[in-house]
Amino acid sequence: MEKTQIQDVIIIGGGVSGTALLYLLGKYTDINKIMLLEKYSEIANVNSHGRNNSQTLHCGDIETNYTLEKALQVKASANMVVRYAEDLKNKDDILYKYSKMVIGVGDKEVSQLRDRFSQFSPHYSGMKLLEREDINKVEPAVINGRKEDIVALAVLDEYTAVNFQALSKSFVEQAKTVKNKNIDVKLGCKVAEIKKSAEGYA
Repeated sequence: MEKTQIQDVIIIGGGVSGTALLYLLGKYTDINKIMLLEKYSEIANVNSHGRNNSQTLHCGDIETNYTLEKALQVKASANMVVRYAEDLKNKDDILYKYSKMVIGVGDKEVSQLRDRFSQFSPHYSGMKLLEREDINKVEPAVINGRKEDIVALAVLDEYTAVNFQALSKSFVEQAKTVKNKNIDVKLGCKVAEIKKSAEGYA
């Protein structure tokens, strides 16, 4: 019969959220015994896997449904991911740079994007306002004889995508390097029951 293991914290699920929590608790708290349980045989194999997720690193810059306040909150979280990954040897397996833009066509949309650029660009140094000729250099098929007024907000040289599975695996690896911590990750393990006692969780 397997001996009961008492843990201070048990995390259920080995996606990006569960593994990030594992890393944060392991590195930045005095919690000593942390277990992560994942029912599949691999970390981040479902929602955080590339085939099930757009892998977008949302920064709030070109998401036109975001207010400035919301965008800056999202930016802060994205910056945390970038700062974390930049210190890793396998950074290029986690973060990617792709050009991205949002295009406004017609007087109303063009006016909205110009206003948005004025409001957002002081907070986003990489944001560019592209006029027709600029858009044509980056994405010529977008213009393609179009006569309406057109502008774009673009980010051309920043991290815009993240491999969430690789990020999740790195969280686990980094958590396990923390000294004097008992980090236990169990894969292929379904949870039947969690019992709370004065000593912790089992």
